[in-house]
Amino acid sequence: MKNKTKTISIRLNSEEYIRLYCYYCAGFSPQMISLLTNDGIDNVYKKKSRLKNKLCNSNAADKDFFIGLIF
Repeated sequence: MKNKTKTISIRLNSEEYIRLYCYYCAGFSPQMISLLTNDGIDNVYKKKSRLKNKLCNSNAADKDFFIGLIF
């Protein structure tokens, strides 16, 4: 049986963005992420937008897969 997991080939510059990506993949709402990170809801939305830009500007061949998981 083949392993069907994907390896993330997109570099995120900080642990903060990696954690944010994981929260969204897990299905957490922006409100829940705000509570978990002790950050304002507006900042969570801004960080999600920056995360999307980082993913979209990546040269990774499978970036569409990773973008599709959270957007």
